[in-house]
Formats: sequence, C-alpha cells, structure tokens
Amino acid sequence: MAAAMVRWSASGMLKRPSKWQAPTSWVVDEEQPGDQWLCIDGMTSIKPERETPGIKVLTSDQNGCCDDRLSSPCAPGLSGSAGGCQDRGVSTADIRDRQLRRCCDALAAVDPGAATLCAGWSAHDLALHLWSIKREPLAWAGMVLPVLAPLTRQRAELIRRRWPYEDLIDQLRSESGAIACMPLDRWEDHRHALGEYYVHTQDVARPHGVFQQAPDDELQEALWLRTRTAARILRRRLPAGLVLEHPDGRRAASGRGRPVVVVSGAPSELICWVYGRQPVAAVTVREE
Repeated sequence: MAAAMVRWSASGMLKRPSKWQAPTSWVVDEEQPGDQWLCIDGMTSIKPERETPGIKVLTSDQNGCCDDRLSSPCAPGLSGSAGGCQDRGVSTADIRDRQLRRCCDALAAVDPGAATLCAGWSAHDLALHLWSIKREPLAWAGMVLPVLAPLTRQRAELIRRRWPYEDLIDQLRSESGAIACMPLDRWEDHRHALGEYYVHTQDVARPHGVFQQAPDDELQEALWLRTRTAARILRRRLPAGLVLEHPDGRRAASGRGRPVVVVSGAPSELICWVYGRQPVAAVTVREE
C-alpha cells in the first residue's frame, strides 16, 4: 500500500483533516516495543480520532521524501520496505544520498569533456542529465518520447550556459538525492534513484580509473533489490531466460525463455550488466 494511503491503526482509524495543512509530525506516545510507523504524504497532516499509544505518524520532508520508516511489521528499531527490514540508522534514502555525493566526486575528478560509458555523452552531459531529472520538468518528456527530445536538449543547453561545470556539480552535491521525475520511487524505498546514481558513477569513474570505495553490505543489498526490479522492467533488452545470481546463492529470474542464461556476480556488477554496461561488468555468464 502506498504510504500516502495508510489510514489505519491498531486501535482506531486515522482520518484526514478538513483542509490541507503544512507537513507536521505527530507522535502519540514514547516508543515502545511493537510500535508501528505510518508514513503519510507530506501535503497532509493527520490526527487520530482518539489517542492510539504505540502508533507514530510521520510526514514527508520538503523534497517530498518520507522519513523512510514505512508502515511494516518489522521489529522495533527497524524500517520496512518492499524488500524487507533494515536498521533505521542506514536507510535506503541515506544510501541514495551518499551515492549521489560519490557520483559528484567522480564527476569532479574528471574534465567536463571527459568521455563516459554513455555513448556520445561527456561528463558535462551526464551532470546536465542528473540536473534535468531532478530540476527540469520540461525536459522529462523528451527522455521518453523521441519527438520531444529537441526540447530536452534545448533545456540542457540553457543550463549549460547558466552553470559552469564545477558549479553544477556543487549544486547537485548540496541537494537531497530525491529525483523529482520519479515520484513513485518512495514506494520502491528510493532504490530507483539509487540505481541511477550508482550506474552513472560507474559511467564516469570506470573509464578514467577514478578511485571508488568498495561497496559496503548495505549498498550491495539495496543494489540487489533494485537490480531484480530493473531486470523485469528492461526484460525486452535482456536474454529471455535471464536469471541473476547473487554470490550468496540467491537467484532472481526476469523471464521464462530458453535457454536459461545465468549471470552471476556482486550486485554492484549485476546492476551494471542489466543497465547495459556489459563490457565493464565483472560477471560470469553461463547457460543452463
């Protein structure tokens, strides 16, 4: 269920106010074992019909991103997502924001004209792309509909003239990792944006040998969950019988065709392979 639609509680219904209000957070009681967390759309303030100890209502921040503690049956101290529970200390939104900063670090380490793994794109073009998906609604349609691609290019050129490369990177670095043209990403626990930033980091860093920290376990797990989803979305571009294989033995199939093609590797490599960066992905491919 979408976070904005969560309206129930353990001992009473929650209702919307009679008019729109600014985002607020309301806590009924101190945190107790068994507490549940409800995340409500940031444009709505919600009050319960009666006090409901143990139920917390959270609202989104100014960027429209919830506090990442979606309603779930997780144990106290954990937050829920479509892929399971995780420690609140390292939410997927935290990982996403950290990856945006790493992407900015990679961009800052190369010249604006440096080639990337995105065919025909320079580092400056890639930075403009990130800016556009975060800030330029008029450019979004051209990313999907070829007939509107000239408008997207026009908007990008306006930004290129307005912001020098270094300033553009600084602007990106100073922001949340939320991507405006991905409003449903909160329902995937922010992993779509994370995948975008991770792959584009590789687009810049790998061709130029830019140093990167090894992905930690939290990042690897978030990338695994994103890669499974992306493989289903992009299945027409991938082998019909594709099966992704995690180093711990977990598998995810994106189709039922033959032959079965098993691609094995760390999630940080599998996502590069699924996103079309096969030449640089450290994976093994075999048929079964």
